Amino acid sequence: MDRMFPETGRDWDDLEREMVEASRDDLPWRSGRTHKAAFHASEDVIDLVEKAYTKFLGENALYTALFKSLEKFENELLGMTAEMLNGDAATAGITTAGGTESNLIAVKAARDYARTHRPQARAPEILCASTAHPSFNKAADIMGLTVVRVPHGADYRADVAAIAEAVTDNTVMIVGSAPCWSFGVIDPIPALAELAASHELWMHVDACVGGFISPWVRRIGYPVDDFDLGVAGVWSISADAHKYGYAAKNISTLSFRNAALRDLTRFHFEDWPSGAYATNTFLGSRTGGSIAACWAVMNYLGTTGYEKFAAISMGAVDRLKAGIAAIDGLALRGDPPVTLFAFGSDTYDIFAVAEAMERHGWIVNRGKAPPSIHLIINPVHAPLVDDYLADLAASVDEVRRGHNLAADARVSYAE
Repeated sequence: MDRMFPETGRDWDDLEREMVEASRDDLPWRSGRTHKAAFHASEDVIDLVEKAYTKFLGENALYTALFKSLEKFENELLGMTAEMLNGDAATAGITTAGGTESNLIAVKAARDYARTHRPQARAPEILCASTAHPSFNKAADIMGLTVVRVPHGADYRADVAAIAEAVTDNTVMIVGSAPCWSFGVIDPIPALAELAASHELWMHVDACVGGFISPWVRRIGYPVDDFDLGVAGVWSISADAHKYGYAAKNISTLSFRNAALRDLTRFHFEDWPSGAYATNTFLGSRTGGSIAACWAVMNYLGTTGYEKFAAISMGAVDRLKAGIAAIDGLALRGDPPVTLFAFGSDTYDIFAVAEAMERHGWIVNRGKAPPSIHLIINPVHAPLVDDYLADLAASVDEVRRGHNLAADARVSYAE
């Protein structure tokens, strides 16, 4: 441990100076020069989120009966999310502390459903493509399930026929990504949902990264395959408001086709001195700040605000895709429809290109299999597209001429 309590308290000015200095080398997520963990629409949105969050920082979302404001905000933001994801009057949902928790709770609900409806599943398994998020393995590790990952197809999407072949009596859940993080492609959700329905299996859509952008991209005229609660057979869907919803961390949503499925998330315990303890989340106490800030930003932007930011982001995506395709030797991985995608090369060492880009001042996210550079685009990136493409062309030229051949091949999503 690096530090002990100070002998006497310190004033705010002193603390602020140290905090600013400590953050000097942090990821510059506001700058537009990073494509990792950056979800930034505009400074007015950040300002609004900070104000709304701090107003309800001390309220505890564990006790919504005592904080009617949080109950109102949560119910309304979940209603807006259900509308966005083509739910109906029967749709029910919860908020969580992030996409990992949303996916973990979806697994918990599917496991509990299977205990009643699939007694033959003695060693419960989750079926998904190899591109599914690691949170499903995390859930399985915690809850004693097994994840069966099936190789993706040539288009980087889930191979429905291969997944169908992998269904057994132990299967309790099929997962589809909308989109997957690694390549930005949307799995064939209608076909996966039809497969799940034919076996009476829980069908979950992981739209954590895409849930708050894909609907608006579709509404402004881009083709986006069906992926949400409008697809028959989808039982649950996760969507992170702290990504393209531009809310404050940590808040995600988990929506269910009906309340009966939603209620399977509930943990209830009474065998202790203080009476009933019941939650729909893994966390107990949660700050009301994230719920209030999410409600505020969704109301602040409205549909026209989200459509505006989707248009700015997709305009940047279109220019980036065209610019990358124009550089000899580079190609996209698959056909990603929204705002995250990856590109690589069969000609150059793409990790050497990534290192050259970092020398040009960019923070580069890498993909492992196949080797790729990964981009996630939002409005903050739009003004820098030309700079990025110019530096990318220069970086490829440096690699072509033999510069920086000793590329670092280490790849990490989160450590």
